[in-house]
Amino acid sequence: MIMLNGGETYNHPVNTCPEGEYSYEPIDNIIVSRNLKYYFDNENDTGIMVNISNNSDHNMIYTYLEF
Repeated sequence: MIMLNGGETYNHPVNTCPEGEYSYEPIDNIIVSRNLKYYFDNENDTGIMVNISNNSDHNMIYTYLEF
């Protein structure tokens, strides 16, 4: 199991809170098995990308997977 936002794989979690707020814990996450390939985002060096939205108290995270 790999946690793409923090955990054993990445030491710098992606902030998913709205602008002006920050969560010090990776409470929003994507967990994949080790046999899935995920793609890196060059900006933050993780497999997580953030879709900023004003419709929630957290921004949606996503990644691209290959089976």
